[in-house]
Amino acid sequence: MKTRRSWSLALAVQVLLLLADATLGICVGSTHVPLRTVVQMVWDHSASLEHSIVVDIRLPRVLLAVGVGGGLSLAGVLLQGVA
Repeated sequence: MKTRRSWSLALAVQVLLLLADATLGICVGSTHVPLRTVVQMVWDHSASLEHSIVVDIRLPRVLLAVGVGGGLSLAGVLLQGVA
């Protein structure tokens, strides 16, 4: 039971770190977009320069990075299972 709890804790910490990194990747760039503005964009779809930067450039890049990282980790697990 203790092992299951430690695995759950490790998974929760890693998910929180992933969310923090994704948020940082969306906010930081050549044009800084504050976190409050990013959160407001979720609720209000205004046509501003910051909205365009976040939705058209940064968000797809962050989602692609998360997907590629997950795919690479899955490939590594499968290769270790085969060998």
